[in-house]
Amino acid sequence: MNFGKRTAEAEAKSIVARALELGILHIDTANAYGDGISESIVGDALRGKRDGVTIATKCGFGRIAGKPEGLSKARIREAIDGSLSRLGTDHVDVYYLHVPDHDTPIDDTLDGVAELLEQKKILAWGVSNYAAWQVLEMIQKADARKMARPVIAQQLYNVLLRQLDIEYFAFARRYDMHTTVYNPLAGGLLSGKHARDGSTQGGSRFDKNRL
Repeated sequence: MNFGKRTAEAEAKSIVARALELGILHIDTANAYGDGISESIVGDALRGKRDGVTIATKCGFGRIAGKPEGLSKARIREAIDGSLSRLGTDHVDVYYLHVPDHDTPIDDTLDGVAELLEQKKILAWGVSNYAAWQVLEMIQKADARKMARPVIAQQLYNVLLRQLDIEYFAFARRYDMHTTVYNPLAGGLLSGKHARDGSTQGGSRFDKNRL
């Protein structure tokens, strides 16, 4: 998510190249990361190397004219075309709804997702930052429409923040929901590079962080 932001383009591309050398064949990004710059860097880094690599990206967390982009059918259509252009591909393997959109009816969102599946611009879809009950609502709505269910959820989880233990993991097992987590090192806090006295390493996520 820091490609093009804290991580310069040349370094980001070398990270992708090294990952491929080591057999890492799945790359996760989002249209909100660096306002699309991250997707462009990933696309450039994968030019000529797309075969065998799965790509996941997201929509719904970006901003347009200072306002949340949301998850309307119209916005999903526009967002995927922008992502595919930046990534230099005709499809993504997984498309996440990045955050819940409380202002858009779920059916409108699912209209957009169903269209992308039909057009094969996305091969599967998932959600991110959704509570268990919200994921279940999506599953039930998808089943009622006889469309593909969300197959994966990306959630915040680490040794300090274990709220998923309360009910989410039981839900995911019950409904066969694949789960991937982000922030496993708490933004670097658990990486061992920060001192116990509260001082932070220059250039890290916590450097000059007002929180």
